[in-house]
This record gives sequence, C-alpha cells and structure tokens, in this order.
Amino acid sequence: MGAATIARDISDQKGMQEALRKSEANYRAVFQTSRDAIVVADAHTGKLLDANPAAIALLGRSLGEYAASINRRFILPARLQPPAPTFKGIAMTPER
Repeated sequence: MGAATIARDISDQKGMQEALRKSEANYRAVFQTSRDAIVVADAHTGKLLDANPAAIALLGRSLGEYAASINRRFILPARLQPPAPTFKGIAMTPER
C-alpha cells in the first residue's frame, strides 16, 4: 500500500489568526484604559456582559455584583436612565 500525503498552505489562516489576536488586544486596551464608561450588554436580554473600570466607578457596583443580581439584568440607576426609546427598543428596530 502507498501512503497519501495531504498538505495545505495555512499561512493565510495563520495570518488571519494573528490579525484577530492583535485586533482583540487593541480593543481590550482601549476598553480597559478609556476614561469614558463603556458597558457591553446583550441587546435582547439586557444582561450585562462586560464593563470597563470607568463604568464600574461611575455605577458604584462591580461587574460581579451586577452578574449576581437576582434578575441577572443590567439596570441603570434612575439618575442614569436614558430617555425613551430604550436601548432594547432601539436594538430591536430594523435599520431603514
């Protein structure tokens, strides 16, 4: 019996993986060092997924405290509530 060899050029895939890694590292650096509060929440459920240090300082609660809340949803304090339409309403509206 003969042996079959299958070879693929994976240099493009490796290049894309490295570009993705650099992009993610850049995003994380901007996210963590921004003086602006940045919060990432699921548009459908409102569940808090991530918050940068500036957001934690502004809201006065840690990410863990929000994640451990009973309804597991990110809820802004009344003084920070956005005017209508709500975030969820905007996220669910199709683009025109």
